[in-house]
Amino acid sequence: MRGKELLLDLLKKQAMISGQALADTAGISRTAVWKMINRLRRDGYCIDSAPGQGYSLKSIPDRLLPEEIQSGLKTRVLGRRIIHLPELESTQSKARELAGKGEPEGSLVLAERQTQGRGRLQRAWAGLPGSIFLSLILRPTTPAHKASHFPLLAGVALARTVHNCLPDLRPRLKWPNDLQLKGKKCAGILTELAAEPERIHYLLLGIGLNVNCPAGQLDPELRDIATSLQIETGGTVSRTILVRTLLQELEILYQTYQSQGFEPVKAQWKTWSNTLNKQVRITRIKQDLEGRALDIDEQGALIIQLANGRLRSVSAGDVSLREVA
Repeated sequence: MRGKELLLDLLKKQAMISGQALADTAGISRTAVWKMINRLRRDGYCIDSAPGQGYSLKSIPDRLLPEEIQSGLKTRVLGRRIIHLPELESTQSKARELAGKGEPEGSLVLAERQTQGRGRLQRAWAGLPGSIFLSLILRPTTPAHKASHFPLLAGVALARTVHNCLPDLRPRLKWPNDLQLKGKKCAGILTELAAEPERIHYLLLGIGLNVNCPAGQLDPELRDIATSLQIETGGTVSRTILVRTLLQELEILYQTYQSQGFEPVKAQWKTWSNTLNKQVRITRIKQDLEGRALDIDEQGALIIQLANGRLRSVSAGDVSLREVA
């Protein structure tokens, strides 16, 4: 544990601790302790000091700081390196830049604010206040034609994360990449890759999750289709715990996928899905389709039954849903 992280850990464990005790435990000078305390304060930590007594941690900032996410993080690869910035045009663009320069697998890019986020088909992604914007660099030993598995894998991990952190919520997955609560979108998933036919050089997994955005801050045109965790729970939700839990859930599923293939991920996706056994309309660039969603195939494509009884496998498109008997 590095000096800054060690000092923070000590401050969290004791109501008051002297500068000398911090210096002795960390193996650094009192001057170094003072500098690190000031650095923590600049990061937003409220730390009181009293002559002859020492330092006391009063509050932790509501920021996605790497040391907070990594405190207690139970992963071996994902999130072990975190690039955190106050503002980015797009975490996905930054991750692409880093991945192209050889950034290792599991590196995470986080931003407190995203100004030019993009979703599928280059659509703008509204950067709601109090949200999570992240991009994760993966380097799977998987042929490029299987990259379509990863949005579904990420969706399962995201659904499990929200439910584990907020057990009263029952998130659902709308094919191919939306997380919904009570029929309204609260998260989107975007994947990009650089690859050859038989090898993925890197895959970027981008996730935007609406967390602490009150209803009053939603644009009027979004209120019927979008929501946030705060709107659904009525309280503030820890973004740090969400990111930490998401990294852990992603690593579990990623390891399962690498050792057992897509079938276990597919089975879990179906348990969280709100798309299957429903009448769907799929809006596509060339031709819209309507039918009953029956399953997903081994590539993650949606299998629908058309009105004439024929089966179609659809790999991309925007889905709208309605219940069927």
